[in-house]
Amino acid sequence: MTEASWEGIRSIFPPEFQDALANNCPPRPGVFQTARAFRESPTFFSNASEKRIEDIDKQIKALQDERAKFADGETARAAVAEACATICAPVRRIPRDVLHEIAHHSLATYPSPSIKHTPMNLSHVSSAWRSVVLHSPHLWTDLYLRIETLRHHSLVRHVQSMTAWFRRAGSLPINLYLYLDCEIDPETTSAYDFRLLLKAIAPWTSRVARLGIGGQFWINLMTQFVDIEWDLSNLHTLEFLGQCASEEHLVSADIAVLEPLVPRITLFHKAIQIRTLIANQELTHYLSAFAILPWFMLSSVVLRERLSSQHDLWRLLSLCTRLKSASLHWIPEGSDLITQQPTRIDKLERLTLEHRLWDWSAVHRFFSAFVFVNLTHLEICVEEILADPEEDEVLPFGAIPSFPSLTTLRLDYGFPISVVINFLRNMPKLRTLLLRSTEAASDLDKLFEAMIINDTQRNFLPLLEDCSIEILDGPTLLDALMLSRLICSRSQDIPSNCAILRELSLSGHFNFLTDLHEEIARMSGMTKPTVTIRIGSFFDVERHSQQRVQHPHPRFAETEEYFMGYAHLVGHESWLIC
Repeated sequence: MTEASWEGIRSIFPPEFQDALANNCPPRPGVFQTARAFRESPTFFSNASEKRIEDIDKQIKALQDERAKFADGETARAAVAEACATICAPVRRIPRDVLHEIAHHSLATYPSPSIKHTPMNLSHVSSAWRSVVLHSPHLWTDLYLRIETLRHHSLVRHVQSMTAWFRRAGSLPINLYLYLDCEIDPETTSAYDFRLLLKAIAPWTSRVARLGIGGQFWINLMTQFVDIEWDLSNLHTLEFLGQCASEEHLVSADIAVLEPLVPRITLFHKAIQIRTLIANQELTHYLSAFAILPWFMLSSVVLRERLSSQHDLWRLLSLCTRLKSASLHWIPEGSDLITQQPTRIDKLERLTLEHRLWDWSAVHRFFSAFVFVNLTHLEICVEEILADPEEDEVLPFGAIPSFPSLTTLRLDYGFPISVVINFLRNMPKLRTLLLRSTEAASDLDKLFEAMIINDTQRNFLPLLEDCSIEILDGPTLLDALMLSRLICSRSQDIPSNCAILRELSLSGHFNFLTDLHEEIARMSGMTKPTVTIRIGSFFDVERHSQQRVQHPHPRFAETEEYFMGYAHLVGHESWLIC
């Protein structure tokens, strides 16, 4: 066979065969076997030839397709333009500092196991983005570890991920959230493996500023911290993650296991900087089991519970001697009445209460148990009245104890006006009142009447400047005369010890009594137009939802007429929000 013939069919030979043809060296043993196969087996040769023909056909087809694209000049020019646009796209020329800001603003406000980790997602955009992300330590300070299985290899992967993650955070403070989906059986090796995970976390704990711990079996989880040494000296915020208890006896059974172990859980002994506790778990009902927490160090507490009673909250407030802000949830019971002297709470400045009441007198019982000396902001949201609606009569009860420093009050749900008036009598420094009700208030005029300042009544909210009332249901009848008397009394020639009303905001379905035109004419003589009036109108023809509509319904046309006319005549700045 000539050399030209070899070159023509060289492509069907394997590489080692081609190497042997290229020189005169002794061929390798395997090449002899290949040569015999080509020479002695027609099938071997034909298979190689057919495969090469298929490859050639594919190359011909690809070249034909490429030729067709170039033959279509318009398509080729569009493709070239697209390629150039891709190369010159502004996104490819974003400066690194801008990429850094984009990555920063892409971070979730609060880490969640249901959200993919932002740094990992951003690092997959391009090599430039990956470089920016990997060299931005603040992107790696939050880690949510959700433990769904206690298998050894899974826990090892969690440790490896955590180590790589926090190394990228450099020396910055870190926030760690540990959530366990499964229950740990202390008699199995899974308990040992999980404790190894806790010990692997230990080297990083001195940098932890925010720690979240919890799960579906969170008390079972807390028992795993027996004799675990973590240095939480820089911890500021502690969160107990999970869900509120639904069955008291189930929680009690777990607490019975945890309580004897408290002396051996030293997790928070070094947490000398802890200030905030957030929990969506039962704590106050089982305070004896949570002596592991430095309650006296806390200045802010947010608790969402289902089992806590008034007595539990009384013990909590007594323990937290430095508390300045608290958001609490409780269900008062008949035994909540505390006979001892009211407890003086000196430090608390902000208090939010969410509760389910048996009756409205529970409000009086709760606040009679405390003296909030420096409380400035108070919010109360009543989720439900548990008493039978037919028996839910608002009985007279004593005045709510004084709030000497309160400046802002918000009442949500449907406080009866008589309770509201009783509540407001001893608030000499209140400046902002927000009242929100889900039911129509038939006696709202009684509140306005109580708020009128005159020679005989000067001590009811003397410093009030901002009043906002929102009625979600309706319609509600208002006496225009009573409302205008209120505005005049708090804006015209007021006593020296009283503040001028700056803003009055009413939202809801309102119908007005009395002659509106006569009242507008009388009010036009006001000489000090200082009150801003905002009127919001809710109306839904089918009453399926409480939505703001673009224009007021004709049934409530007097609302628009009164306030637009009133504002025009007396010169007040006003908005009609419909």
